[in-house]
Amino acid sequence: MKYSFILLLGLFCLNVSAQIENPIGWISEVVANEDGTYDLVLEAQIDNGWCIYSQHTADDGPIPTYFEITSNNVELVGEFEELGEAKEGMDEMFGVQVIKFTKNSKFVQKFKSKDGNSIAGNVTFMTCDDKRCLPPLTIDFEATY
Repeated sequence: MKYSFILLLGLFCLNVSAQIENPIGWISEVVANEDGTYDLVLEAQIDNGWCIYSQHTADDGPIPTYFEITSNNVELVGEFEELGEAKEGMDEMFGVQVIKFTKNSKFVQKFKSKDGNSIAGNVTFMTCDDKRCLPPLTIDFEATY
């Protein structure tokens, strides 16, 4: 009985420590444009002291933010545009020039609808503070229009 209690306590502690910390939240919405196209707007809500990295980060640096559209009912127009206050400079942890966002930022993808009313995909990103980096996460999103 004593060993069962110790095993149960050990499993409980393992479960608590395995929770994933995520200081970045994502909000998605679609905005209709006057020319018949739409803008998918993904907003990164960044906790104080944390950052995410640009899509345009050096290969030998942190994992860049990456967007994948999985919907077949849309035609993408151009690439994701980064809107927000980007900081560019030498990153001490990685030893390379990086572009990062430390405040809430928006990423916008223009698209045309073929025959649907929603767009779906995922975003992969890495987040760091001044002491550590968390493993990259992939978050699914879907927005209707």
